[in-house]
Amino acid sequence: MAKGTKAYISFITLCGVVLLGYAGYRYFLSLDMANIGLEIQQMICLIVLCVCCGSLPIVISPKQQNQGLDITIISILAAVIVKGPYAAMVVYFISSLFVVRKVKKTHHHIFNTPLYKTVFNTSNLMIAIFVPGIMLFGDTGFVGELLPNAALPAAAFTTLAFLLNSFAIVIYFIIDKKMRFSDLFNTIKGILPNVLFTMPLGLLMAWLFNMEGGHWIAMVMLFPLLLARYAWSLYIESQVQHMRLIEAFVSSMEAKDHYTEGHSRRVSALAVQIARQLRFSNAKIKQVEVAALLHDIGKIGIEETILQKPNRLNLEEQKRIQEHPLIGVETVQRVGISDEITEMIRHHHERYEGGGYPDGLDFTKVSFEAYILGVADAFDAMTSDRPYRTAMSTHVAMTILEKESGKQFHPEVVRAMKDYLYAQESPRVHQTQHTTA
Repeated sequence: MAKGTKAYISFITLCGVVLLGYAGYRYFLSLDMANIGLEIQQMICLIVLCVCCGSLPIVISPKQQNQGLDITIISILAAVIVKGPYAAMVVYFISSLFVVRKVKKTHHHIFNTPLYKTVFNTSNLMIAIFVPGIMLFGDTGFVGELLPNAALPAAAFTTLAFLLNSFAIVIYFIIDKKMRFSDLFNTIKGILPNVLFTMPLGLLMAWLFNMEGGHWIAMVMLFPLLLARYAWSLYIESQVQHMRLIEAFVSSMEAKDHYTEGHSRRVSALAVQIARQLRFSNAKIKQVEVAALLHDIGKIGIEETILQKPNRLNLEEQKRIQEHPLIGVETVQRVGISDEITEMIRHHHERYEGGGYPDGLDFTKVSFEAYILGVADAFDAMTSDRPYRTAMSTHVAMTILEKESGKQFHPEVVRAMKDYLYAQESPRVHQTQHTTA
């Protein structure tokens, strides 16, 4: 570990330990011995809630099953509102000793995690709870009618706590040369909305804790929350199995046509970038990605003698190969692929002005997304080696796309493709100019 990394970890650890010690001291000083029994019950309930939230993160993306959304903010926020930041820090520290997380097939806990990681993460959270907690709720938590008055401070606390935590972690990775500072924005953009969606649950728990005997009701509330999480995990698993089926289709197709090995994955990656350039929604980008992966799946039904022919196809063979979109549609419909994806697969060889195949439709009757597949497919085909020709350069392929813009290809898609390539090349140009200077 580099000296800079060690120094940073030591600094965060020192700050966290000092703040934890101070918080513990202030919390125990504030205890009302006349109501100590109720205080112990509520603290135990908050700790149990925090352990459950910390041990059962919510997996958001089927692609990143090892990365889950930590929902301990629910219990931390409830503790901050009801008892103040000092109590919340004590709750989190005690709960961190009992949290067990399953990553792949391994259970991670305090006894098999490097000590410096445990101390660093805990100290980081101490800072993230203390700073916004004192700013927004003072020493004792929220005073007054909780709903709706506490909603805005709760949202502000959730946001600031998340930002402080993320910032400290990103700084660690930057110093350790595993991340760039620019990645901080992407991290925040991707996770913060999901964190804020959990905030109302923290408010609900705080509201229950303020009721007489409400902490027991909060414990009962754990069961429907755990049931909802289980239902979500089943959905994520179904999405994973769905993607595995698609990957199996692609592998089968590429095994039959070795000349296009990797083609579908490259087209999919390129189509996703074009869709992002066009500012598509995440849901629409996902549809484009899947359709691009499966756009040539119909080639499974084409004879290998045609697929692997070492020279150009004759007219009869061309007609046969042009049947692959229809074969592909028949194939994917059997496994429940959505109509939107099926339409893209069917029409990715249609021309903008009409006259393509299999239906000869023009842009007024073909989805815009299908033309994204068409451009990505053509670009990868032109920039890849074929038995009858060598790969074209990116510049030549882009020139052909522009020449056929408004004829074979959709003009907006071609522009998006050009903008994406320019964005990819610009950093290299800037880097070269900097080096030369």
